[in-house]
Amino acid sequence: MKSLQRSYPGGSILVGVIVCLGVATSIMLTSVHWSLRARRQLARELQMEQTRWLVDAGFARVRNQMRLDVDYDGETWVVEPPLSDELQATIEIKTRAEGEQTLVEVIAIVRDRNSQTPPTRRTGSQWLVTQQLQLEELSESETTETPPTSPGNES
Repeated sequence: MKSLQRSYPGGSILVGVIVCLGVATSIMLTSVHWSLRARRQLARELQMEQTRWLVDAGFARVRNQMRLDVDYDGETWVVEPPLSDELQATIEIKTRAEGEQTLVEVIAIVRDRNSQTPPTRRTGSQWLVTQQLQLEELSESETTETPPTSPGNES
């Protein structure tokens, strides 16, 4: 009797399957790598935006403090509570009076507690006119608000 012979070698299907698995694994690993890369980039951009907001908040604090105390010379504080479980922020304010103007420098630093992302540091400088801040305070205290009237209570 004649034996049946295969028209293809027995291991060729196995080699084809292994090649397909290798290609699929390579595609999957590449997509995971890109996903992690995008996540890190997004976290970095968020950290940079938070640092910009902290610089803006520092300038607002300077204006408020200078209205209360003309001799305000700055401060350093750690934002509490932390921005998130991983991010800690520090804001440093420096002032230098020159005549009727004051140079204000605000430095905001946001650090990742896990050290996965390098710290973000942003600095902003502005000239503030001390006399103008005092005038703004006076105009705000002279302004009185009238309570809104309801449509039925108009006289």
